[in-house]
This record gives sequence, structure tokens and C-alpha cells, in this order.
Amino acid sequence: MDLSKKIPSLGDIFKVILSKGFSVFILIAVLIFSDRSYGQDAQFSQYYASELYLNPAFAGSDPNVSVSTNYRQQWNSIIGTPYITGQVSAIIPFNSKKGTIRHLGGMGFSVYQNRAGEGHFQTLGANASFGYNLEIANLHHVIFGLQAGMVQKSIRLQDLKWGSQFNPLVGGYDPSVTVSINNLNNNVFYPDFAAGLMYEFNPHRGYSEKGTSVFIGGSAYHLTQPNESMLKDSVSRLPMLFKLFGGTELNIGQRVNLSPNAFLAYQNLQYQINVGGYLTFIFTKNQHQRAMPAYLSIGSWYRVRDAMIFSLAIGNETYRLGFSYDLNNSSLRYNTQGKGAYEISLRIQKPSREVRTQDTLI
Repeated sequence: MDLSKKIPSLGDIFKVILSKGFSVFILIAVLIFSDRSYGQDAQFSQYYASELYLNPAFAGSDPNVSVSTNYRQQWNSIIGTPYITGQVSAIIPFNSKKGTIRHLGGMGFSVYQNRAGEGHFQTLGANASFGYNLEIANLHHVIFGLQAGMVQKSIRLQDLKWGSQFNPLVGGYDPSVTVSINNLNNNVFYPDFAAGLMYEFNPHRGYSEKGTSVFIGGSAYHLTQPNESMLKDSVSRLPMLFKLFGGTELNIGQRVNLSPNAFLAYQNLQYQINVGGYLTFIFTKNQHQRAMPAYLSIGSWYRVRDAMIFSLAIGNETYRLGFSYDLNNSSLRYNTQGKGAYEISLRIQKPSREVRTQDTLI
């Protein structure tokens, strides 16, 4: 099917953006933000595989029922207990069956956890998301998303070691020295809210179909800036977290697709930028095999002033399995012994036979 014959004049405009504007977008992002690279919330290198963690509007983007999960481990080479981040999410689409079948949006549910240090400082969150898909023109979609949930932050105070417990007379740590922790809370609970907006052009094309797709979006998390302090009678507002992402996917061969994309996160005067993309090689146009992979994706990103990210993924229309590795190139590499973080993602979906399925990786 030749989608290029269906593209309206707006589509021609966005093809120009693809050929020139997106490269300018990446260049500006690197020039402006290259002096900073970190935020406070944990982030995934495979940000595109953790949709509701990236933008609640993704709840209304995909017309297929899907479940996805990510697992990330880092700092294993320099501390006894590595930092672990994980998330599980599910999306249930809303499709209209009156007259022409249309994808109206969907609901999403997600749980995430981040655990750090020997004191097992842990952040555990559960969210519900709602996305509304507005088709503003042929192949042009604007999606609105809202998210609400609860967060628990906890720490095992009994596992912590304090500066006052280090005694040079005994050669270091002295567990017999008691420390008063009456002014600390083991657990803190607070509500959390987020909102997101996305634009998609030609989002559900198949790999074998002609035409180019575009996606760009932004989201804001911790809208109410809740109090996350673990000190009693103290207030510490959680800074809002802003995320911006965008990219394209286009055919560069009969069975080869290219997708350049970028991700920016800003929180509490700190930035993180990922710039890169992936190549997808299609083995077969028959995506309906449940077990055998139909494509292979190879990707690479640069997290500005921090690390190179390499990824590999296989899948078909019912699943996608991905693996990535962060190779640190900052001064921290001297402490990590050249070892970085690894991440695994898995997405399983039930393709809709009534609404055209989304064969792209995002």
C-alpha cells in the first residue's frame, strides 16, 4: 500500500522537517545543554521501551493491548549493592465500533521501583494513565495524557552507617556507638501527578509500507511538587521533571528502516540528553509468526558527557525483546573499571485485527 498517495499538504511539510529540521533540533539540543547531563529521577537508557514512564500520553497512542517491562542495573563494579530500576506497565486501548472503526485512546497502568545503596533506599510508585487520541487530519494525530498515582519512599535505617560511628581507635566503623534516628521516617507516602502531549504523523504504518512517520512529545511529572522529606517536621519539595523527545522513522531500503531520535530530561537545574537512533532489518514481511523474530534492530545513542549506549532488539508484531549496555566515557570510568549499566526490556502485545496495527518500535 502506497501511503505517499494519501499524505496531505501537511505531510509534505513534515517531510521537509524530517530532512532538515530534526537534525537542527538535535544540534541545538547538544549545543545548549552539553554542559549538564543528569536529573534526579531514575531514567532508562531504553526510554522508548518504557512508554508510560516517558509520557502518559502513550496510553492513548497504541491501538493494541500491550504489557511491557524494563529492568536496569548499574554501579555493580564500585558498590556492594547495585542500583536497580524496574517498571511494568499495561495499556488497554479504546476503539470505537460505530461506523468506521477508530482508535479513541486508552488506559494505562504502571508500577516502577528504584532501589539504591546498602540502606536499600527505595522509591516505589503505582500510576493510572489516560490518553485521548485526536485525529486532526489524515495521518495526523494529537494525543493528550494524564497520570495520577501514589509513591512510597522508604529506607532501612538499621542498615545505615553514620559518620559518628567511625572510631579511629578501633580502626574504623564501630557498631557499638549508638545513633539517634528519632527525627527520621522509615517511609514517606505522597500522591503524584503527571501530564503529557504528543504529536504523531503516520504512526501506524507497517514496515513494508511506504511513507515516513514522525513523533514528538513532551511531559511533566510531579506537577504538585509533593513533599518527599524523610525528616520529621521538614519539607523538601520534589522538583518537577520535564521530558522532551522526538524522532522519525523512514525506509532507506526495501527491508531496512532508519529511526533517528533524541531525548531530553530537565529537573532541578540538571539536564540529561540522549541523541542517537537505530537501524531495523526486516527478515520477513510475515509479522504474524508468534515465536520467530521478523526483525532485528541495532541502535546507538550518546548520553551527553556521560556514556555511549548500544542496543540490540528482536521481535515481531506480538513481542519485542531488547538489551542495551551503557559504556561510560566520563571521568567516572576510572572508578567503574570500564564497566557500565545494562538494561533488558520486553514488550508483548495482542495486535488488533480491527484497527491497523502499529509496527514501529515506539
